[in-house]
Amino acid sequence: MAIEKRNPRVLIAGGGIGGLAAALALLKRGFDVDVYEQAPELREVGAGVQLSANAIRVFHELGVHEALRALACEASGKEVRLWNSGQTWKLFDLGAVSVERYGFPYYTAYRPDLLAVLADGVQREKPDAIHLGARCTGFEQSARAVTLRFDGGEARGDALIGADGVHSRIRQALFGPDQAQFTGLVAWRGTIPMDRLPGHMRRLVGRAPMERWSAGRVSLLGDACHPTLPFLAQGAAMALEDGYILARALQAAGPDIEQGLARYEGARRERTAKVVHGSAEMARRFHNPALAESAGAQDYVSREWSEERVKSRYEWLFNHDVTAVAV
Repeated sequence: MAIEKRNPRVLIAGGGIGGLAAALALLKRGFDVDVYEQAPELREVGAGVQLSANAIRVFHELGVHEALRALACEASGKEVRLWNSGQTWKLFDLGAVSVERYGFPYYTAYRPDLLAVLADGVQREKPDAIHLGARCTGFEQSARAVTLRFDGGEARGDALIGADGVHSRIRQALFGPDQAQFTGLVAWRGTIPMDRLPGHMRRLVGRAPMERWSAGRVSLLGDACHPTLPFLAQGAAMALEDGYILARALQAAGPDIEQGLARYEGARRERTAKVVHGSAEMARRFHNPALAESAGAQDYVSREWSEERVKSRYEWLFNHDVTAVAV
């Protein structure tokens, strides 16, 4: 009697950027995927997001680059400005330079648009993959399967990915309760017409990089395991890379889910930790007392944002190729 072979089923807790990127990457590789999102509607809270070439490569590989391009703005370059005078220093050129040097452009995008592009891609592959109003309450796993429990029901699969953010319930269930640390930084965000800007705070929390993301058939992704400050503009990019590498690793490991999750974690932990530490260093750099007055700022910026130092901070980020990483 022939035994019917079925595609592995991956459950994803969290329908944000990382969770949907993982879902789309997995679906395109033949996995059966269901995403459980606690919000009653699929929308992203927030404003703009920067997407460097390494992130756009993921969109390209997922087949949704053109959909994103239609909604995004291509950046021509980056500069920093002194808080009290508006004095400006150029960091580096982007635009055509990004495409020439890194293979893909550098975009800025409205976060809900970015989420919609990924959600549309997922639903084209599997129309009923996204389940809303499904707040995760816990999970149980055995040697053969994992069961995710959420408000109103439960789901059984071969693997569970916690893509449920900095206050991840999946992480707490895996490794015990913990407490996010206030970074000392507060940011206020708003939207006003450009012509009302003059010429010239949300509370940010974080955690140290985790030494371990996975246990058995369960692993973590994005801010659930490596929340980062925004000063390298790599938070969304790291979640996108996570999702793509996760799919590659699970496919490479075949039926051995635990081995696949170990491969995924091994391919991502060092890079994401470097981003977390690098972003924290940039926070200190951007808030250095030398920037309090114009006189000291010129020497400080010329030294800290010299061409050589800027390259050392960004080249390794933008050159990263998720299709070539060993898994």
